[in-house]
Amino acid sequence: MSTLHMAIIGAVMEFVAFFLGYVVASFLISILLPKLQQAGKVTTDGRVRTFVIYNMSILVLIELVRNLLPTDDMPLLYIFTLYILYVIFRSVKFFSLESDKEAVFTVCAFLIIVALPYVVLMLLNKLMPSL
Repeated sequence: MSTLHMAIIGAVMEFVAFFLGYVVASFLISILLPKLQQAGKVTTDGRVRTFVIYNMSILVLIELVRNLLPTDDMPLLYIFTLYILYVIFRSVKFFSLESDKEAVFTVCAFLIIVALPYVVLMLLNKLMPSL
């Protein structure tokens, strides 16, 4: 009974981590974009949210596959997070960024999208020491 209980708590914690990661990443990228865009260009919040959810869905799929595997230690699986970097690099043109700031946006967006869910999950694990 306790293993089912722990599995449900773990699933809820991962859902909350990815949901809060999505919300906070959308907010941070919305703040970052006006500083890097060309003069007079404005990106809607809907486009930013779509961008974040597309990239975060790849991360969710990686975690889903990792949770289905019998072992937790599969470092080769995390190479697929580099695909997120490629998708961000290819989608930079939709934000009308200045050409010299595209690399900065790519790296910052990658770090925000990949790191935030894991930071939230670590905070949730600290708040629930019994897990």
